[in-house]
Amino acid sequence: MTSIGDSRTMQIIVLGGGDFSTNVNNPLQEQYILQQALNKKPKICFIATASEDNESCIKDFYKAFSTKNCKPTHITISEMKERYLDSIIEQQDIIYIGDGNVDFMINMWREFNIEEKLKEAYYNGQIIVGAGTSAIYLFEEGVGKDASGGYKISSGLGLVKGVLCPYYNNEASKQALFNYINNGRILSGLAVDDGAVVHFENGELSKCIISKKNSSAYSLSTNDKYMEENVDVILLE
Repeated sequence: MTSIGDSRTMQIIVLGGGDFSTNVNNPLQEQYILQQALNKKPKICFIATASEDNESCIKDFYKAFSTKNCKPTHITISEMKERYLDSIIEQQDIIYIGDGNVDFMINMWREFNIEEKLKEAYYNGQIIVGAGTSAIYLFEEGVGKDASGGYKISSGLGLVKGVLCPYYNNEASKQALFNYINNGRILSGLAVDDGAVVHFENGELSKCIISKKNSSAYSLSTNDKYMEENVDVILLE
């Protein structure tokens, strides 16, 4: 990883849904992610824990990135047990957290102290990418599916303040968020559609880019009444 000293920018990139596993023919999101790194040929590491190291997801990662100007690698659960894990993470410009079962991912990561390694990477200026439900873990809280297929609020690392709801253009996700708003459990948050990518710099929303014309992101609030405000978007072409 290139050192950027005291001027380092802490970056988190949130995919509202479909990562490369569901968008292998639409590489715009992947290109955008790579362009944010300082290195012209960045090192990018895929952590597929949430999918329980699903082989298809890992293959799709390499299909998406191996033809681009980068150096892709990945970490499996079995490799987390090895002592060289620290050095692998430290060498990366971008750490890409794949979508899947967040509860399973959190349990595995706590066993191997991955949480602290991610925090250190973030504060050192390495780019952290969270796809779909897994992006919830980068916020204080988020609304997403649990193992049974229902919806719940999960706590995260708090690298970004507030509440995240990915897959907002999925009717079930939207309804789950509305239910929590109506009962007062959630007062404000950020909702992101599949096809939208929200880029945070130093904890603040920097921009929202979309790879699908009908996708967007929304700032949600409930002061006197429920408010849904569109975030300005840039269409990738």
